[in-house]
Amino acid sequence: MTTRRFLMCAPLLLGAATASGQMQSIIDSPHNLSAAGPGAVRALSEEQICVFCHPPHQSAPIQPLWNRLLPVTGYAVYTSNALDAEPGQPTGASKLCLSCHDGTIALGSVVSRNTTIQMASGITTLPPGASNLGTDLSDDHPISFPYETMLAVRDPQLLNPDLLPAELPLDSAGELQCTTCHDAHNNWHGDFLNMSNADSVMCRSCRRMWPAHLSEFRKLQGSCWTRRYCLSLSAATIQLRFRWSGPSRNRFM
Repeated sequence: MTTRRFLMCAPLLLGAATASGQMQSIIDSPHNLSAAGPGAVRALSEEQICVFCHPPHQSAPIQPLWNRLLPVTGYAVYTSNALDAEPGQPTGASKLCLSCHDGTIALGSVVSRNTTIQMASGITTLPPGASNLGTDLSDDHPISFPYETMLAVRDPQLLNPDLLPAELPLDSAGELQCTTCHDAHNNWHGDFLNMSNADSVMCRSCRRMWPAHLSEFRKLQGSCWTRRYCLSLSAATIQLRFRWSGPSRNRFM
């Protein structure tokens, strides 16, 4: 049993391989919240890395061996007159991500411990900043909605989900989640992206961008790059509505 548990955890510690075989160990990423972690957000003395999300025993009744309580706060979700999808409250893996990234639950509050893990510098919840999404998700990319063929039929700017690259997986229910674009265990591409977003290739894997749109988008991207935007396409222009802009090497913690 000990050997089996080690084999289950080993990929997470050594790094999660992408379809291209590129990886970066979680040990060297901002998601290492142990006292030895490289980021500014880390524990005071806790040596374990996985414990902040996964315990070998006494986990919450959520796979995969989840060690955090789920947020119960209602979220303001993204809406738009141009949106054919109908995002509801976060579900699935997205809700797991939000158990840290909405800033409502202490980072050291884990199911398997009777006491909260103390964080360095007096930190409790995720500090304010780009990684703390809060409970207002109305200016973030929509999540937790079925990305299905009929949706692409209704919106000709969306590509058929069957054409998504393997690096951008929908969940088992066919819904787009945080994990479609992000891998919490692999920071090879920065921001825990599943693949490089050079030239907005991730965005263009779902959305059809006409040449005029792409040219305008590239201009905006080069002059004022941000990773937190609401993208609105029309026949003649691209509008980017920013809540936060500026340099961010590791936006997701």
